[in-house]
Amino acid sequence: MHALLLLCSLALTVPATALAAPAKATKTARAGVAWPTPITLTAADGVRLSANWGAPARAENAVVFLHGQGGTGVEWAPLANRAYNQGWMVATVDLRGHGGSTLDHPLGAEDWKAMVQDVRAAVAHVRARGARQVALVGGEVGANLAIEVAAEDREIAAVAALSAGVNIKGLLATDAVMRYDARPLLLVVSSSDAYGLGSAQKLLAAARGAKRLETVDVDGRGTRLLGRNPSLESTILGTLQAAWTKATNVPQDTQLDLAPTRAVEAGSAVDVQAGKTPMGPLSDGPAPPPPMNPNEL
Repeated sequence: MHALLLLCSLALTVPATALAAPAKATKTARAGVAWPTPITLTAADGVRLSANWGAPARAENAVVFLHGQGGTGVEWAPLANRAYNQGWMVATVDLRGHGGSTLDHPLGAEDWKAMVQDVRAAVAHVRARGARQVALVGGEVGANLAIEVAAEDREIAAVAALSAGVNIKGLLATDAVMRYDARPLLLVVSSSDAYGLGSAQKLLAAARGAKRLETVDVDGRGTRLLGRNPSLESTILGTLQAAWTKATNVPQDTQLDLAPTRAVEAGSAVDVQAGKTPMGPLSDGPAPPPPMNPNEL
């Protein structure tokens, strides 16, 4: 009899505890979390990730920032700070093999593809803490990861991709951008980045929803485009702001303020990381993976 009463007591107690945890996390986020607050995330395959996040009081929208190859989440800090001050949850994550997210082996081809799990972990974190709408902002390989994860996650409201490539580290963006469908997409590229321009033109042509290509007259890729163009940060944040309310009402194949780009000859594409190694023509089919140079990281 005593054993039966104990089992009944456990049956009633465990579900109540399990249900209380998410509610408590959401209440904490709605009350406000200072930016930047260090956290550790765990990807689906068990890899532990170093990240920072913050949530203004009653924030309901969130932005996850994804760095490029060889970088860390800290490179997004100035823009993340602006987004936080605008009232949004923000999260920056060190992708596996970068910054505080160490691995016990050198990065290989499969590790780059596995980084989609790192993005999913960051998205899951902000959603569990009350974010109703989530946008992704990425640079270089982070841009390709943002497009890929958003293509599979229909609840991602918008993507801003800085220096995305048709193929970066084996992450193919052309097919992903087609699966991304009708949600807002902002592509940002330097006017001097031949590979980035060629890729942006192909991605823009493949995109089916509200899309915009922003070219900036500064050298560099990814987050190196920030801080030198006064309007770029506002363009990125403005795109996300519009997406919070318009993502479900954007007509197919809408071209939003398409910035002019100079033509890029097929043979002029260069490696997105080294900036020197020729990659050959950009074609309509899958591009070959770029050279894996360990000195790049």
